[in-house]
Amino acid sequence: MSPGYLDAEQDRGRFVAMDGRTWYRAGDRVRRLPDGELAYLGRSDSQVQVQVHGLRVELAEVDEAMRELPGVTDAVTVPVRIEGTTELAVLHTGEQTAPVVPARLLRKRLPEGMVPRRIRHLAEFPLNVNRNVDRGLPAKPAAED
Repeated sequence: MSPGYLDAEQDRGRFVAMDGRTWYRAGDRVRRLPDGELAYLGRSDSQVQVQVHGLRVELAEVDEAMRELPGVTDAVTVPVRIEGTTELAVLHTGEQTAPVVPARLLRKRLPEGMVPRRIRHLAEFPLNVNRNVDRGLPAKPAAED
């Protein structure tokens, strides 16, 4: 809970009023228990597992492997539905290179099922109201051929 930022302009989209209180949208998912306590369910942002060809993949692991590559400043991995199946796509900032270069390096660091099928460079990532990477927006350019 929080009364907000000193500069009220920064509050927009970052807080929600509920039950007479102001809550900060931290990205945590919770459920209210019958006794009124909140049960932590996990995160709603990048801490996501997806099924890719029957394998559970932690997107943050792919992000981190990509960030460790030379010339990569930041990376965001998103699941993309292509022809009825889920594929991984990673978008990155930093130096622009041919997708085959990071793919080759990722194959040395990740199991084959975790290597993204699509790798795209962006000048910068779109941000949400909390100034975090908006993971929903990169999915569209990631799916494009």
